[in-house]
Amino acid sequence: MANTAEQSYGGFWVRVLAYLVDSVVFFTVLILIAAGAAFLGDFGATAVSVVALFGPFLYWGLMHASARQATFGKSLLGLKVTDSDGERLSVVRSLVREIAKIVSSIPMGLGFLLAAFTGRKQALHDMLVSTTVVRDSSGHVLVALLVGLFGWIAPAALVMVLGVGLVAGMMGGMGAGMMEQALTDAPKQAMQSPPPSRPAAPPPAVAARPVEAVAPAQPQAVTPPIAVEAPAPAPKVAALEPKRAAVVPKPVAAARALDLPGQLQERTIALPGTLESLPARSGPKYNDLMSAVMSSDVAALNELLAMGKWPDKPDSHGMTPLTAAAMRGDRASVEVLVKAGADSDRALAVARMRRDAAMTSLLERYATSKRP
Repeated sequence: MANTAEQSYGGFWVRVLAYLVDSVVFFTVLILIAAGAAFLGDFGATAVSVVALFGPFLYWGLMHASARQATFGKSLLGLKVTDSDGERLSVVRSLVREIAKIVSSIPMGLGFLLAAFTGRKQALHDMLVSTTVVRDSSGHVLVALLVGLFGWIAPAALVMVLGVGLVAGMMGGMGAGMMEQALTDAPKQAMQSPPPSRPAAPPPAVAARPVEAVAPAQPQAVTPPIAVEAPAPAPKVAALEPKRAAVVPKPVAAARALDLPGQLQERTIALPGTLESLPARSGPKYNDLMSAVMSSDVAALNELLAMGKWPDKPDSHGMTPLTAAAMRGDRASVEVLVKAGADSDRALAVARMRRDAAMTSLLERYATSKRP
């Protein structure tokens, strides 16, 4: 078929539309190949890379040399690629034409733009290999527009939607992780910091030390005038022996019986009395509920609640005793606190996050019983 003066050629814009349709077709096939190659490991990744690199060259080159003389996009618009005489291209010539497209794209794609100004609508690569793009029919322009435009817009919109969903999921996961980390670190910090007010060491232990120090010092502190060889009637010494044995626990009486020097007597008299004479300390074991919870002391917890302590009083980190008990898995303390009226909502969220079925069931039971 020889070209005539009345031969209609494919202009620049119709060829652009055909290229959009062909791009949608090629990338759809490429995505299907990539999905199948995902199960092949490294070999599949290599295969997808080879197809993405050489696929366009073979698709356009072989389709232009086929019996239809056009790709799917050009056929949809009634276009064909021919030589200068209007004949079908050979495979070699068609592949050379695809290589020549590199030359058309080098000066910022100006070689493709020549198709809008030349008489036979030839681009630079068409001129190099003496080919033309003819239009045998009007084709289906509306269908090509729908395929070409929506074929590119739909994946872009899908990627945007998936990207927003992915970002939202990541932010939610980060927020949950930060909350879990904060809830996990708070009890550790509370345990590492000293208790608010621990009871001081019992005073009797301090008072006992001087008493023990005086007892072994008695033989050294006794001056020569108080030697045992002092002249004294034997019956009188024998009478004093029982008294000495009886008053050993009382340092003051012992000093008087032995008639120690004044200095030693003053030191002995200044010491506190015996352990039995000290008053016993009274009051709760802990000053707050959080200390009792951290020690898992249910008895002390009941004692503080009986004294009217507020069961929902938060610590310096904003954590309530019930939440701390739920994080520790202390069901006994949790049950005592919820019976005392503690709010179980935050503790229930912690139990669910820890996947503690028994704790969750316990808190849900009390939460349900509070509802009107």
